[in-house]
Amino acid sequence: MKKWMMIAALITAFTFSQNANAQLPVKMGPRAGVNIGDGGDYFVGGHIEVSLPVLPLTFVPNAEYVFVDNATSINTGADVQYTFIGVGVAKLVAGGGYTLNYNKPKGSDSATDSGFNLQFGAKASLGVSAFGLIRATNIGGNWTKAMVLGVTF
Repeated sequence: MKKWMMIAALITAFTFSQNANAQLPVKMGPRAGVNIGDGGDYFVGGHIEVSLPVLPLTFVPNAEYVFVDNATSINTGADVQYTFIGVGVAKLVAGGGYTLNYNKPKGSDSATDSGFNLQFGAKASLGVSAFGLIRATNIGGNWTKAMVLGVTF
């Protein structure tokens, strides 16, 4: 049931991005990264960026598939980024958001846990926007740090 709820949330986010394209600047792109520390698991995913024209805020829903041994792990997030310094084509951002983690070890039941993340990073735009983030995620009192890189079209 929870797996279907996550799929429905992603479809809703994608539909919202297509409908909002006429009113708000909407961009999307791929992302990849690695968890720092225990395990060092790699992940790939995608994101949508919805910028607010009157505020330096960007809404960034995202989903990531984490490559772990003997399990299926998917992270989804609803993040907000604040641009606090922007010079020319470069800007610094900080933010955070809600995180939902779906975990299904082979041979056992799945678990879905929620938490929050904090992030800090930089973006550079030269036609295509590239970004890098350091993200700390807290789920159930456990902190996981990750480096995230991506592009936005």
